[in-house]
Amino acid sequence: MNAQGGNTVGASEPCDNTVFDPSHLAEGIGFPPDEIFAARSNAHGISFSKRHETDKDLGARTS
Repeated sequence: MNAQGGNTVGASEPCDNTVFDPSHLAEGIGFPPDEIFAARSNAHGISFSKRHETDKDLGARTS
């Protein structure tokens, strides 16, 4: 953390294959009746794909 309480990025590294999916809920917890909640699963997948494409681009430029 920096002095203002935020994070500082010191380097760029490829992301791993971990994808957060808000629709993977613990047993006994149901989906909320929220349209945005249903859309978030796809949004997280799209975000991961874009990060992965960026990683490929970075690798091509540094190789």
